[in-house]
Amino acid sequence: MAQVLVNSLFDASLILLVALGFSLVYRTARFFHLGHGATFAVGGYVTYLLLFLGSNIAFALIVAGLIGGLCGFAMEGFLYKRLRRRRSSSLIYLIASLGVLLVVQNLLALLFGSETHVLQIPEALESSTRLSGALFTNAQVMIVAVAIALVSLLFVFLKTRMGLFLRSLSDNPFLARAMGIDVDRMMLAVFGIGSFLAAVAGGLTGMETTIRPAMGFSGTLYAMLACIMGGMGNLAGTIVGSVLLGVARSASVTFIAPEWRDSIALMVVLILLFVKPGGIIRSS
Repeated sequence: MAQVLVNSLFDASLILLVALGFSLVYRTARFFHLGHGATFAVGGYVTYLLLFLGSNIAFALIVAGLIGGLCGFAMEGFLYKRLRRRRSSSLIYLIASLGVLLVVQNLLALLFGSETHVLQIPEALESSTRLSGALFTNAQVMIVAVAIALVSLLFVFLKTRMGLFLRSLSDNPFLARAMGIDVDRMMLAVFGIGSFLAAVAGGLTGMETTIRPAMGFSGTLYAMLACIMGGMGNLAGTIVGSVLLGVARSASVTFIAPEWRDSIALMVVLILLFVKPGGIIRSS
């Protein structure tokens, strides 16, 4: 049981970083940003490339996050901003974001090949510790620490002046415009922050498993599930949803079989939505 709890914590940390960015974008832009998975995959490959070239892990993750943020800026500035000015429907946004995910996935396959890659992490991170019957590596401890730090920084940021502007835009976009808030600038910030979190999560994921071009799809799927479970656009609910998904995945691997983890996670989501259709914490 101790091992299940420890593994749940690691899984939840990775899911949470992607899901919080996804939830932040949905809360502000009001569409399912499937291109979020593209920055998740880009972050994994940037981290892989920098480690291959001899960079240290901290530098690689920071650069991966910054490049992911730039990808978010590009998607908003060159695609979503134009769709917004044309007053495009949510379906158009969804199709456009799916196109971004597929294009990036194929570009990564073209550049790095379709096979999986393993990150060359330092030996110190590969060493393991056993505590109260649970075995975990230093890399897993680092994953949890980075997740806690970034989530804490995000919530601190949302208390700042710019963060309050973002929350105002999310709650009432018409009133925010009337107050003189620069909507385009705020949207850039939202996509940049969300993409930064996803890209760092991509690099951290590669430390524990492997990276592959299609990893963006699974990253987006779990981000969506966590947001739906918690209540779309509700950041606190997203945290709860991520934890529940982490527990479901880890328990299924331990007590059933690894290949069942995705199916069990989906079943948990369906059961929860049957009981609470609006999510754990219904968004106002």
